[in-house]
Amino acid sequence: MIQLNLKGTTIPHQVIGRYGSAQVLLKPAAEGTGVIAGGPVRKVMQVAGIHNVLTKSIGTSNPHNVIKATFAALLGLKDAAQVAENPYQDRRRDHRKVERKGGGGELMSAQKKTASSGTVKIKWVVSFISCTDDMRQTIRGLGLRRLHQIVERQDTPETRGMIHKVRHLVEVVK
Repeated sequence: MIQLNLKGTTIPHQVIGRYGSAQVLLKPAAEGTGVIAGGPVRKVMQVAGIHNVLTKSIGTSNPHNVIKATFAALLGLKDAAQVAENPYQDRRRDHRKVERKGGGGELMSAQKKTASSGTVKIKWVVSFISCTDDMRQTIRGLGLRRLHQIVERQDTPETRGMIHKVRHLVEVVK
């Protein structure tokens, strides 16, 4: 038996579950939306008692892997109090990047430490080869021109927004 953290008839936050080459994206939906899902994911949502959710199956269409990815997503749900405690935590981050950056906690703690000094140091760590032009412009707007370059910027809400937009490409240096 699995205990799920639900928010009424939907899930408390967006989450991605992975199993093999299957990925399942679950997004909370407004009351009355229903279960927007295909085949195996729909059955799991119905059995779990989730009545309002948006889903997308990415990768393989193998039903066994899709079901296991759906369970991984459901097990990754946090309760509403935990989500409210840290609203900026990125739940869509690729698991390989999370492991490399130590679970994302280092990024947030470095941001909190530098916020008091009025400046923030940003390091470009991942190439933007497969990124959109919008992300490329954001990297350039931060003043980054070369991979592994570190720049120091004023710590403003605008700068934080730019960092958040390309958080998978940059990291905040202590």
